Amino acid sequence: MAAAVLLPIATQAGQSILQEVSGNLMNLVSNGIKQLFNNKADQAFRSGWTQQQLGIQAAKYPGKNILVIFTKHQQNFTNSQVEQLVCECPSGDKYIYTGYAFEEGDLTNEGDGGYLNWAFTGHFDRNGNKVHFNKHVELG
Repeated sequence: MAAAVLLPIATQAGQSILQEVSGNLMNLVSNGIKQLFNNKADQAFRSGWTQQQLGIQAAKYPGKNILVIFTKHQQNFTNSQVEQLVCECPSGDKYIYTGYAFEEGDLTNEGDGGYLNWAFTGHFDRNGNKVHFNKHVELG
């Protein structure tokens, strides 16, 4: 004859703990999903923001090469103006970019590419993560 197995009946305290753990788990999952969507939304926002900054900086410094960059980089620009640019995302996160307006020089982007991390305009030759900027030539 098989022995009977007695299963404990959940106590009110046990049920309360289970509900609390379950609630905490749901909050973690919910917050993780929100963070994932915020991250994607912030990335899209930052990609547009860097391009928008090119126009703003080009209007501010006509006739100059313009670079907006977030990632680690090496540069040797001549006659450059440098600004710290703050990108405030819809999630409330803030990212500090470096904005350059300059005559000529070389840049090596040591991080990821894409508009999320850098954008530039002017008279340049690019080979992967290396860019050589030439001086603008005045016509007329």
